[in-house]
Parts: sequence; structure tokens; C-alpha cells
Amino acid sequence: IFALAKIALEEMRKCFVISFSTDIETMEIKPNEDMEMTSIHNEHYLQKLVRFLRMSFNGGTDAEPALRKAIQMLNGNDGEGYKNADILMVSDFIMQELSEDLVSSIEEEKEKNTAFYSLVIGESGNQSTIASFNHNWTYDTHDSNAGRHLIEQLHKCQISK
Repeated sequence: IFALAKIALEEMRKCFVISFSTDIETMEIKPNEDMEMTSIHNEHYLQKLVRFLRMSFNGGTDAEPALRKAIQMLNGNDGEGYKNADILMVSDFIMQELSEDLVSSIEEEKEKNTAFYSLVIGESGNQSTIASFNHNWTYDTHDSNAGRHLIEQLHKCQISK
């Protein structure tokens, strides 16, 4: 998330982060004219992002509200300027399968050249849900070389573009 926020800063692009469990919390980070990332409250983005990412939820994982919010942002209902964005979901993907209408909405967005990326933490994720994404990366928490393997996966994706 920090790397993506940094890239957004460098490219003068907005970044919209959705934290989810069975409910969602959102945070928008956007650049100002001074090339600094600021938030709605004009607080330094890194401090606010750290606080945001430290939030925790109790309960299970329901990806549907987060993915629906992301698709809503793509369609301009809430977030002008996200029309050409891509989606990255970071999760253990231990969740139910996505509903048919949501999978259909994801497919419609893919046809508009939106890419859906997943970063799967662990190896017990719902394979049906993971299959809804264009590109899937894995971070195996039991592998001492997991960081290196993830970087290799990301590098392969960058080369193939």
C-alpha cells in the first residue's frame, strides 16, 4: 500500500484505499500542487495512512462491499478521476465465493481495460474468488523466501505489459 501511494505521488495521481472485513472503511489520498500527498483533512498522507492501515476488524471477510465500492468509483459515482484506475485486493481470500452479479460487473470492467490484481496472503484462499482477478500474486507466510518470490512475480508482470 505504501509503494502504491508513493507511485501515485510521483505520478500526481489519486489513490483510494478500502479497508474491509464484513464492512468497509475508505481513505482517499490526493496530490496537491506542491507535489505532496494530502488527504481531505490536509494531514500528511503517511501518518494518516499508517493510522488507517492499523484499523482492525473483528469477524470474517466479505470482499463484496469493497469490490462494489471499487467498481462504483470506477464508474464515477463517487470518485471522478478513477475511471481509468486498476484494482488491487490484498487479502488472505478466506471468504465465500463472489455473487454472480458481482463477477459479471468485474467482467464488464475488464472489458473496459480495467485490470483486477490480487495479492493473496497465505495459501488457503478461495480459488474461485481469486480466479475473478486478471493477475494473482501470492505471499506464502510459511516461506522464508516469500518476499523474494513476490518481487519475482511482480517483475514478470511488469515485463509482460
